[in-house]
Amino acid sequence: MKKHILLVLVFFILVLAGCAQQLSKQDRALLTETHNLAHQAKNQAAQAAQRASDASANAERAAQDAAAASEDAATAASAAVSASEKTDRIFKHGGSK
Repeated sequence: MKKHILLVLVFFILVLAGCAQQLSKQDRALLTETHNLAHQAKNQAAQAAQRASDASANAERAAQDAAAASEDAATAASAAVSASEKTDRIFKHGGSK
C-alpha cells in the first residue's frame, strides 16, 4: 500500500514538473529522495515479512514442543499413578500377612 502511495507521489511530482521539461535541481533532489525512501520502505517491508515468517516458524516449533511436553507429562502422571497403585497393593498385601 505504501509503495502505491509513493508511486502516485512520484507520478504527481513528474506531472507537476512537466515530463517534457528538464527537472530542476530541487525537483530532481526531491524525486531522488522519494525514490530512495521507496526503496527503503520496500526493504523494510521485506525484512518485516521475513521476521514475521521466522516468528511464525518459531511459534509452530514452540507449539510442537509444548505438545510433546504435555504428552511426556501425561505419560509421567500415568506412570506415577501406576507406581502408586502398585505400592498400595504391596503395602496392603504385606499388611495382611
